[in-house]
Amino acid sequence: MIKVIIFLLIISSYFLLIADFTELNWGARGMALGNAYCSLSDEPTTIFWNCAGMGKISHISLAVSHQNMYGINNFYNEMVAVVIPLQYVKIGLGYTQMNLWDVYSEQITYLSVSSIIWYRKIPLRFGVSGKHYLAQVKDYAEADSPQNFDCDISFDTNFSKNFTFSFITRNLLESSYKFINVAENINREYILSAAYKWEKGVNFTCDYIKNEQNLVNLGIEMWFYKVFAPRIGLRNGAFTTGFGLKHKQWQFDGAIFPQEELGSTYRLALIWKFGNLGL
Repeated sequence: MIKVIIFLLIISSYFLLIADFTELNWGARGMALGNAYCSLSDEPTTIFWNCAGMGKISHISLAVSHQNMYGINNFYNEMVAVVIPLQYVKIGLGYTQMNLWDVYSEQITYLSVSSIIWYRKIPLRFGVSGKHYLAQVKDYAEADSPQNFDCDISFDTNFSKNFTFSFITRNLLESSYKFINVAENINREYILSAAYKWEKGVNFTCDYIKNEQNLVNLGIEMWFYKVFAPRIGLRNGAFTTGFGLKHKQWQFDGAIFPQEELGSTYRLALIWKFGNLGL
């Protein structure tokens, strides 16, 4: 009962009043780069960022992540994503959730498909993701548990070996939800993204997100000997930072997003490549 009372006090603020599914876990690398990751994404978390990016994946790959939210105990989110490359298409499955004291949770399940065609040696990747949203409140009879479906579509290409451009439309259907007597839509977003690989180990990224705020996110990572990479990003005017460690089939990423009012958020992720299907 105490947990329910605390929960109701927290959601009285706009931060958690409406299930907006905006602070879910999409992996640590993108977070460290200030959420400027759509064009650079080339591992299973691309399901969340830019499903067309699955066209860059040639091995069966798995990503898992855990995140502590704002330094609050028992406030965390988790993620798992897997991509299976077939002969003509890439199939992706993703799941991400947020939990608060085992009382409140938000969840999204993804099913993604991507393919690629070639035009004069230029790869044209395209993808679509179907999404199922669910928000739940335990032990509170008057709270609805809204659920609905939506989808993302994306396009991704390389104009040159070092330059990648992406266009993504998220929440195409602008699904509506009713939560504790408040009705709201999850608004559509349009993202223009670019990534430039300089030399062999430096990546510059920039994402423009057209929504209510019209955001510009920036990120830089620098790989040393293809093993270690420090990262820094600028997300909605706030700096993020993190690192990556890579060795053959696996990669380990960490990220920190500092917040003065709520406390810092820490995220860890592990990516593993299992091999290909021989197709």
